[in-house]
Amino acid sequence: MVKKKGGKQQRGGQGPTAKGGSKSAPPPRPVSGAPPAQPESAAKPAETEEVSPPAASVDVDRPDDEPKKKDHVEDNVAKGPEYAAPGSSAPPSSTAVQKEAGPPLARAAWGKPFVTIERWWTWFEVRLLVVVILGLVFSMVLWVSLQGMSAPVESESKAGLVFRGIVGAIAIGLAAWLGTGKLGLDRMKRTIAAMAGIAVGAAIAPSWRHAGVDYFGNVQNWLQEGSSLTMFGQLRGVSTRLTVVLAFIGGSLAAASGKHINIDVALRFVKDRFKLPVFVLQTAATVVFCVVAGLAFFEYIAITNFNAKPESTRSEKYKVVDDAVAQDLFLWRKQIGFDLSATTHVLGGGKWDDAERLSGRQWNEFLETSGYRDYFTPEQVQSLKSPDEYLDESRLPLAVGPEGPPRNLLVRTMNLTFAAGFFFMALRFLLRLILVLSGHQSIEPESDYDPDADPKRHAEREHAGDVAAHDAGSKDSPSGGEVA
Repeated sequence: MVKKKGGKQQRGGQGPTAKGGSKSAPPPRPVSGAPPAQPESAAKPAETEEVSPPAASVDVDRPDDEPKKKDHVEDNVAKGPEYAAPGSSAPPSSTAVQKEAGPPLARAAWGKPFVTIERWWTWFEVRLLVVVILGLVFSMVLWVSLQGMSAPVESESKAGLVFRGIVGAIAIGLAAWLGTGKLGLDRMKRTIAAMAGIAVGAAIAPSWRHAGVDYFGNVQNWLQEGSSLTMFGQLRGVSTRLTVVLAFIGGSLAAASGKHINIDVALRFVKDRFKLPVFVLQTAATVVFCVVAGLAFFEYIAITNFNAKPESTRSEKYKVVDDAVAQDLFLWRKQIGFDLSATTHVLGGGKWDDAERLSGRQWNEFLETSGYRDYFTPEQVQSLKSPDEYLDESRLPLAVGPEGPPRNLLVRTMNLTFAAGFFFMALRFLLRLILVLSGHQSIEPESDYDPDADPKRHAEREHAGDVAAHDAGSKDSPSGGEVA
C-alpha cells in the first residue's frame, strides 16, 4: 500500500495519522489491486469479544402461583439441575456443567413406572427402618432393665443398685421439675429443686434394693425361656437379628440414593463423556456381585443350618429350606398363642411354667386340633404326643417340634436375612441404573434421594425440572433464548 505524507511517498502497513498522532483522519482510498483496509477492531479474533448474556427467558406457561413455590424450588437448587429453578443464583452442580458430554439425558416416559416403584419402595423402607430402630432400642432397654431389676441381692454385681439409683433419680428429679413448674417458680428455683430430687433419688436406691427382684426375675425367666423370643435366641438374640436387618435396610436406602460405599475413582478422573458408560459398568458389576453373594449365602445356610445335602441341586436345596421355614413359622405362630395366654398370668404374679397351665392330655388335644398334621408327617405328630401314663402330668407350654425344644429355632430362618438382603440390594442397584438411563436420576448422589418426600413435593420438583429443561432448550435455540 502506497501512502503520502509531507509530499513524499512512504510504504508501510499503518494507516494514516494526523499530525500529533490523531486518528480522526479518514482512511485513504485503496490502491488498485490491493485488498481493502480493515479497522483494528475487525482484526481481533472473534473469540476475544465479550458478549453480554442474553436476557432470561420468560415462561409464559408458568402458573400464577409460582411465586408461592419459590421457597420449595430454591431448596431444591442444590439437588441438581433437574430440581433447580430457572434463573437461580446458586452455583450449578457437577451434573449441570457438562463440557464434553453434551446436554443431560431427557426424562423418558418409559421410566415413569420405575420412578413410582422406587418412590413407594423408599417410602416403605423408611418406615420399616423406623420400626426396626424402635424395636431394637426397646429390646435392648427391656433386657437391661430386667437384668437390673432382677439381679439377686446377694449377687456381687452392683447392677441392681445402680439401675435403681438411675430410675429413682430420673423419677424424683422429673417430678420435682414438673411440680415446681405448676407452683409458678422461676427457672433457677426449678433447676435447684430438680437437682435436689436427682440427688435424693440416687441416695435412696439402697432402701428399695429388694423390691421387685422375684417379680421381675419371673418375667425375665418367661421372656428368656418360655416365650416366642426364645426362638430368636432370647432378648439379646432379637437385638442381634434386628441389627442385621437394620444394616441391610440402610444399605438399600444408600444404594437407592447413590450414597453407598463405593470406589468412585473412575468417575472422578474420567472425562464427562465416559462417566455414564463407567457408571453402567460399575453398577452392572455390583448387581452381579450382590446376586452371587446372595446365592453363596443361601447355599451355605441351606447346608449348615437346614441340613441340605451338598450334592443336591439348588432347586432341591430351596425345597428343603422352604419346608423347614414353613414349619418354623408355624411353630412360632403357635408359640405366640401360648404367649398371649401367659401374659396376664405372668404379669399377675404367676409363673409361666405352673403345673396347672398345661397337662399331657391337653397337649395331645392341642396336637390334633392346631394343624400339626398339615406341616408334619403322622409319624412325627405321634412322636410328639405324651404317653398314656403321663396324660395327667404337667407339661411346659411350649410349641415343640420334631427337632426338640424351640430354643434358637428361628435363628436359622433369620440367617436367611443375609441372602435376602443381598438379593434386594441387587434389585436396588438395578432400579437405580434404570432410573439413570431413563433420565429420572443423575449419577451424582447429592441430587437424588429425599427420605421426606411426599407426592406434593415430588410434583413441585418435577414442575421445576420441566421449567428448567424448557428454559435450557430455549437458550440453546437459534432464536436467542426468547420463548414465543
